Amino acid sequence: MMINGGLSNILAVISSFTAMLLLGILAPKMGGSLGNVLKFLIAGIFFSVFLHSIIELASIFGMIGEVNLMYIMGGFLTIGSIFFMIAALIGLKALK
Repeated sequence: MMINGGLSNILAVISSFTAMLLLGILAPKMGGSLGNVLKFLIAGIFFSVFLHSIIELASIFGMIGEVNLMYIMGGFLTIGSIFFMIAALIGLKALK
């Protein structure tokens, strides 16, 4: 369980970091509203995937208790979702 859970979280950290890096390179080149949408998507990925996976990995290795884990992960998912909503609102506003 620890090996499989740890591996999946390590892959999530690497994948989300790569996505943030690539979008971070793309955002300034796009500029305007689309660039802003990408910036908020990066922030959403950072909280709801990247940090979430790191905290869960810390829990797998016994660095964070499960009670605290649920609160922390719930907070990160909420913050990330808010950034995703902001990105969508900016995109929708740009379409008008």
